Amino acid sequence: MIFRKLGELEISIAVDFYRKLLLETQTLKEQDILPTDENLRKLEFLISKSYENGIPSFCCEKDGIVIAVNVCAYVPYFDLKYETVFSYGTFVEEKFRKNGIAKKLIEYSFEELRKAGIERIIGKFFEERESSEKIIKELGIKKVNTVCKIL
Repeated sequence: MIFRKLGELEISIAVDFYRKLLLETQTLKEQDILPTDENLRKLEFLISKSYENGIPSFCCEKDGIVIAVNVCAYVPYFDLKYETVFSYGTFVEEKFRKNGIAKKLIEYSFEELRKAGIERIIGKFFEERESSEKIIKELGIKKVNTVCKIL
């Protein structure tokens, strides 16, 4: 398996994985974003702007196929200095789960973001997912409601 940055021409992959994440978690009580075309277009715009400012999303690839994505982007209304990145979520294709891929991808993503000079990472974790709780604990992430301050 290879962990890498998604290229600028692969933005649609990040958006598609995020759509899958939203659909899978749509029944969770804290889910406040619906996978509408408008919301996905907004996310695609944020991801594109993030690439322009040097912040990619990240993926795990196996045999040339992307099997997991960590969608990352600046949130311009939150931080105009481009020092904060929001991790919108990590999604692993179902048949590759329970192998530690999400944790490794998150670790890789955060390491790369730190190298890029990012001072703060904020992420959305879904409380009702046991796997999210486990990763939060193992990585020592500070939990603030369902949004976590990571760095």
